[in-house]
Amino acid sequence: MNRPLRILHTEAAKGMGGQEIYIFRHMQVMRARGHDVALLCQPDARLAKRARDDGFTVHTLRMGGLARLLRGIWSVSRLVRRERYDVVNTTSRRDALIAAAGARLGGTPLVVRSRHLMSPVNSLLTYTGLPHRVITVSNFVKQLLADRGIPADHIGIVPPMAVAPTDATHEPSWQALQEAGGGGGG
Repeated sequence: MNRPLRILHTEAAKGMGGQEIYIFRHMQVMRARGHDVALLCQPDARLAKRARDDGFTVHTLRMGGLARLLRGIWSVSRLVRRERYDVVNTTSRRDALIAAAGARLGGTPLVVRSRHLMSPVNSLLTYTGLPHRVITVSNFVKQLLADRGIPADHIGIVPPMAVAPTDATHEPSWQALQEAGGGGGG
C-alpha cells in the first residue's frame, strides 16, 4: 500500500498506566510514519486528554454494560464507515467487543486486537472471530496466546516504544506520562 493508513486505536480504561502509554506511543510512531491516527475512548479517560493535547482526533464513547455494548457497536460501525478507517486496533476486552464488532459491521478492512498483559487469557472471543490479527508485546505473550489456540501466524509482535522517533529529546518519559495521568489503568 502506497498511501497513508487511517488508523483508529480504541481503549476502554480511564486511567493512564502502561497499556495506555503503549497505545499513546504507538499512535505517535504511526503518525510520525505518515499515517492518520485517531483514538476512541471513554469521555473521561486520561488518555483522551493526552491524545488531544498532542493533536490527535479523539472520539468518545461510554463503555460498560449490555445496553452500551449494543449501542456502542452500532456507533462504532457508523464511525468507521463515516471516517473510512483502514485499521481498527482494539486493546482491552470491553473496547474489543464494541469496536471490533462495530468495525467488522462497518466494513473496516483490518481489525487488530492488541494484548499487553502477561497473564493467561480466559476468553478467546475478542482474539478469534472478531479481529483479523492479534498484536502482542513479546514472544512470551505470543506463546500464551498460541497455547490457548490462537494461530501463531495470526499473532504479530510490536514491542513497547520507549521514545517516539520524532523529537526524541523533548518526549516525556514513561514515568512522567504515568504521573501526569495519575497512574493506574491498563
